[in-house]
Amino acid sequence: MLDDGRVLYAERKGKLKLYHPATGKMQVIAEFNVSREYVSKRASAPKEKTACRA
Repeated sequence: MLDDGRVLYAERKGKLKLYHPATGKMQVIAEFNVSREYVSKRASAPKEKTACRA
């Protein structure tokens, strides 16, 4: 939360959003390339890849 009441929201899929409580609107302010492939705590890749569903 920022000093002026706006809220930053980071999505796991890579979008950084800014919520304006005065207007009730959310704005995408940045997009980052992120990896969606799961890696276990042991740092080993999964044996099978599955399709990502939207």
